[in-house]
Amino acid sequence: MNNINRRILIIIIVVMSTILGGLCIYRYRSVQTYNRLIKTANEYMEKGKYDESLELLQESLSYKNDDKVKNSIEVAKKLKEASVIYNHGVKLMDEKKYLEAINEFEKITKEDDKIYEEAKKKIEECRKVYEALDKKNNKEDENKSSKTITPDSACDIVKKYVKSDTNINFRYDHDETKKGVQYYVIQAFEAHPDHITTIGWYYVDKNTGNAYELDIVSNSLVPLK
Repeated sequence: MNNINRRILIIIIVVMSTILGGLCIYRYRSVQTYNRLIKTANEYMEKGKYDESLELLQESLSYKNDDKVKNSIEVAKKLKEASVIYNHGVKLMDEKKYLEAINEFEKITKEDDKIYEEAKKKIEECRKVYEALDKKNNKEDENKSSKTITPDSACDIVKKYVKSDTNINFRYDHDETKKGVQYYVIQAFEAHPDHITTIGWYYVDKNTGNAYELDIVSNSLVPLK
C-alpha cells in the first residue's frame, strides 16, 4: 500500500471514529435527557402538578417513543380532570353546599388513585356536617312547633310591638282566616266609664306568632316591627 492510500485510509478511519463518537455522545445525552424528563414528570405527578407533568411527558416522546410514557400521559390527563372536580367540590364545601359537594366528589373513581381517597374523606366530612345541621334544624322546628300560640299569648305578642303613653288594653276578639292562614284577631282599645274606643285591630298567625296590623283602608295586613 502506497503512502497516498495509507493516508486516505487513516483519514477515513478518523472521520468514521469522529462520527461514531458523536453518535454515541448524542445517544448518551439523549438517554440522559429522556431519563431526566421522566424523573421530573413523575415528581410533578406525585405533587399533583399535572400540567407540568404532561408537558414533560410529551417532550420525552421526542427522545423515545415509549408506550409506557403514552400510558402515563393518559393517567395524568385523568388525574388532572379528577383534580378539577375535587377542587370544585372543596369550593362547594366552603360555600356550605354539602349535598352538591358530595355529588362532585362521587364523580371521582378508584382509578384516580390518591384523589379518590381524599374525595372519600371529604364525602364523609360533608355527610357528618350536613347531618349535624339537619338535626339542629329539625330540633329548632320542633321547638317552634312546641310553642303553642294561644289567644292570651297572642295579646302579649301584640303588646310588645304596640307601645303608647295612653292606657291601651288588648283582648282576643275572634279567629279569622286570610289567604289560607289562620289568625287570632286582637282588639286594642281604651276603656272609658261609659264606652270603649278601639285603637286598632291586630292579627297574630296561630302557627308562627308573627303579628300584623290591619290597614282598614286597604284591608291588608302590615307586619309589626
